[in-house]
Amino acid sequence: MIRVLVFVLTLLSLAGSSFAQEAAPPAARAPWSEATIEAFAKLPVQDGGRVKPLDTYAAFRLLRFNGKRTVKTPTGEKLGPASWLLDCFFYPELARSYAMFQVRDSAVVQGVGVRIEGKKKADRYSYDELVPARARIRSEASRIESIEEKKRGREDAQLFALALSLRDFEYLIHALEFTRVRIETGAAPLLTEHYEGNEVAISAFLQPVADWLPTVQAKFAGMSEEAAARTPESEALSDLSQAVSVSSAFGDARFALDLYPPTHGEETWFDVSGATEHCFAHPDEKLRGLIAGWETLEAKKGDPTAFQAELEALRERTVAMVEARGLGEYGQIEREVAFYRTDYFTKALVFFLLGFVVLALTWLSPRL
Repeated sequence: MIRVLVFVLTLLSLAGSSFAQEAAPPAARAPWSEATIEAFAKLPVQDGGRVKPLDTYAAFRLLRFNGKRTVKTPTGEKLGPASWLLDCFFYPELARSYAMFQVRDSAVVQGVGVRIEGKKKADRYSYDELVPARARIRSEASRIESIEEKKRGREDAQLFALALSLRDFEYLIHALEFTRVRIETGAAPLLTEHYEGNEVAISAFLQPVADWLPTVQAKFAGMSEEAAARTPESEALSDLSQAVSVSSAFGDARFALDLYPPTHGEETWFDVSGATEHCFAHPDEKLRGLIAGWETLEAKKGDPTAFQAELEALRERTVAMVEARGLGEYGQIEREVAFYRTDYFTKALVFFLLGFVVLALTWLSPRL
């Protein structure tokens, strides 16, 4: 079964190479409450070899895209890192409309066919403004990548950086794609008896895996991969594979969000694809519960009170799993969130300038 799952994942990763889809009309949302932002900011993620708060993860991505750690929406709302990432996850159609991709020279985007009336030479663009040229940008990035970095021209360097930012943003707005799909089980005879209804969420699909996996493995044992792929059971697995593949940066571990701490001592955390495969091989209710928690958040995003309660519960469950690992991974999370929000560098700079002014006045005082 795992062999078939990996096979389907591979096919889908080759077929689904573009995210530039037609945007849905932006959905309105209520402002995120401070409690919601705080709980989300302190959710842990493993990134770059260490465990950090989602707030830090979001801040550095937003800084790279936008040149600063805040972004202003078309309605004038100012978003910090956590509230921006909340929109990327739960309201991607809104996040696509935020002018947050910094372009220092309009010639860079005009060269790929993007001309927006009213834009200045150095300005910011939204994903929706850039997406008509997405294929051209991707093609140009492939060309530029073949050029040694120090030999790239100024415009090529800027366009390549923009292409990387667009790619990384696409991974973010599809990170919860798995929460929006349902796995069809009604047409698969070996699965029907184990599920209520004809469609189930991924976490529900994973729950009784141990009950039907041996039977399906036995059915596939004498089949070729091609024959197995045509069975109703394989079609259900195909739905699962596609959802977790899209949500896991098409299997590229450098960009997938590792939000799922293993419960069996592994050092590297799972993205949703890894968590799903792990639940196939080793049924794990705690890990499956985290997947279910993200699905519940998607379902309750229109109810701010219910969303906040579920988010806090998800954070508590995640933190409990992290601390149970006994590696001290969560210990600095809250301190790190407070450190970056305090922005000691900016405050130190202000005090330095004030000190300089006072000193200058002291120098001038005998002449006054």
